[in-house]
Amino acid sequence: MDIKDGSVVAGKGGRRDEYAPVSSRHLSSPDPFHFVERFSSLFGFTTFYVADLDCIMGKGGNGTLIASLAERTPFSFIVDGGYNHIGDAPALARLTPAFATESFLGWDDPGDLSRAFVSLDMRGNGLVSAVDGLTIEDALAKARGKACRRFIHLRIDAVGEKSFDPSYLMRPCDGEEWVYGGGAGSARDMAALHDGGYAGTLVSTALHDGTLLA
Repeated sequence: MDIKDGSVVAGKGGRRDEYAPVSSRHLSSPDPFHFVERFSSLFGFTTFYVADLDCIMGKGGNGTLIASLAERTPFSFIVDGGYNHIGDAPALARLTPAFATESFLGWDDPGDLSRAFVSLDMRGNGLVSAVDGLTIEDALAKARGKACRRFIHLRIDAVGEKSFDPSYLMRPCDGEEWVYGGGAGSARDMAALHDGGYAGTLVSTALHDGTLLA
């Protein structure tokens, strides 16, 4: 779920200024607590991915709300909090940080990334990076050099668009856990990701409108 101004919002192709509170056949409000309770009850989810859009966009943040979700519910959370450095991520039980190339500057920080995800933020085949000139190969090498073995391949331009294209997929290495996000919305998409070596998929729009379960 993407959170903006304290509400769950619907992503659309990475055009974040256009994101509005989510309209869902399963929800009566865009409240994040209501979201996790309903989606856990309906689908059995126990882990949720959260993007703090305000923090990512440099317009404040929802850190207190996200910490409350981790502390007051029994669920686990993978959180992109727009972290610039390793030390920016809160040390909370059941909260796993995702250091996203769009925001992350701390490739030379002390410490490692063994407990984190690194999110490879993409537009098409191009890496979105806070570090000028960083390539996909550079990011993977740096992350692996800091003991990261969990990755998110996030196609920002495909979020909410149901435009999954398997030709964009990268091949995970043995011993790594890869999760895909961006446009996946059918059983066929899930099968292609499984066949491509991905351990999981971030899904939102196709659940809200019911097409994934049709």
